[in-house]
Amino acid sequence: MPIHLRFFTKRETLAMLYCNTKTGSVIFPQLRAAPPNIQDEILDIFWWGYNATNRTTNIKGITELQLKRGEYTFHAWLDGIHQLYIL
Repeated sequence: MPIHLRFFTKRETLAMLYCNTKTGSVIFPQLRAAPPNIQDEILDIFWWGYNATNRTTNIKGITELQLKRGEYTFHAWLDGIHQLYIL
């Protein structure tokens, strides 16, 4: 059963991913309805931010990261076993 993004966030949030590295739990809600080309763009930018975060967080002490690409802002919060990524 898909989980809808609207249960977790306001309209300004385009994509979200939560990971618990201890339990392996992952929440990645279904994107809001949009034309396929817009959804592809959102996913492309989201995974770009996610990959950039994973490359950067190898540096000790980084717990929050904000990246901009065009009009989009990607946020990542990393706190121990909890990881939250939002576009």
